[in-house]
Amino acid sequence: GSTGWSATYETALGVRLYGINSKADLLAFRSAHGGKDSEHTELIKDAEAYAASIAPYQVDGWIALNADIEAITGEEFTNSYCNFIHRLKEKFDGNGHTINLDVTGKNTATILSFFQHIDASVKNVNFAGRMEQTAKDVCVMATLAQQVSTAATVENVTSSVDITTGRKNCTIGGILAVGCIANATLKDCSYSGTIKVTDLSNGIGGIVGANTAAGSGNPSLLTIDNCVFGGKIEYTSTSHNAASRFGGIIGDQGRNCVMQNCTNSGQMVFNLDCTRIATVNTSGIGGLVGRCNATTSGYTMSTTVKDCAFTGSIVFNNASSDQPKDYIGKIIGSLMGPLYSLAYALQAMTEKDGAAPA
Repeated sequence: GSTGWSATYETALGVRLYGINSKADLLAFRSAHGGKDSEHTELIKDAEAYAASIAPYQVDGWIALNADIEAITGEEFTNSYCNFIHRLKEKFDGNGHTINLDVTGKNTATILSFFQHIDASVKNVNFAGRMEQTAKDVCVMATLAQQVSTAATVENVTSSVDITTGRKNCTIGGILAVGCIANATLKDCSYSGTIKVTDLSNGIGGIVGANTAAGSGNPSLLTIDNCVFGGKIEYTSTSHNAASRFGGIIGDQGRNCVMQNCTNSGQMVFNLDCTRIATVNTSGIGGLVGRCNATTSGYTMSTTVKDCAFTGSIVFNNASSDQPKDYIGKIIGSLMGPLYSLAYALQAMTEKDGAAPA
């Protein structure tokens, strides 16, 4: 910090440490940050008053977490989207501490994540516990956030949170749900929990569910560097629906992306009660990327996969002997659009490791 800066300050209750030192502090920071109920309540017009309100929680310009946080419940995710903080506007440093979650989404919630939007960099924070949504179709779920909404870096964020939904057409990522709408980087992040899905999906990924967030003009670039999926994705068919858009790192890739030095060492398990895995070219199960859509909204996307590895497993239980074996790859499951836009595509599309029925 600057000359003369002190790690503590005086309050009516005595001397306290700058930063977030307890769950009560985290709740107080949320209130100082602008509230929880909607984006509108977070837009504080008096910049000077806002700066003063968040100053007790900052160290060197970062909101600083100084302690592990006991379980935050679904009742404390009380806005209509079911996030703890709707839009993070300040840089956040977890200092290696863990935020515990015990959250069941509310009936009206379509988005379930700790933040909804990230407008500033986040680093060095761990998440543990559980998140579940059983009451709403077309849901969006992730540990950290729905998406990165401004140019920012998410670095050294880990999650062992178990994420579960019994609903259909959901997008789920271990760290982010739908990528970014401005150039963003995910670096040194990992997910080691279990994602359980029981119906059709719009993208299920160990790190990012679907890199499909909309942005104005030419879509932005998401860089995923040195991220690891070491957990489990488990799909259990409850109807005659195909499993589609499942990837160890990204479930559905539809915007510009560079993926490098990433590893899937986890498990992808498909418990089938039907006679098919994937029967159309919009489907895909991949060790790193489930489906890669190279052309979206009139733009040709660029996807690069470099120095990545799939060392995990893809397992199909109860598959019939005539189970189709297309659209499954240890790098990329399916590709829509021109091959030239995808580095490593040819090898990925000809290697079908793990495709044989169990």
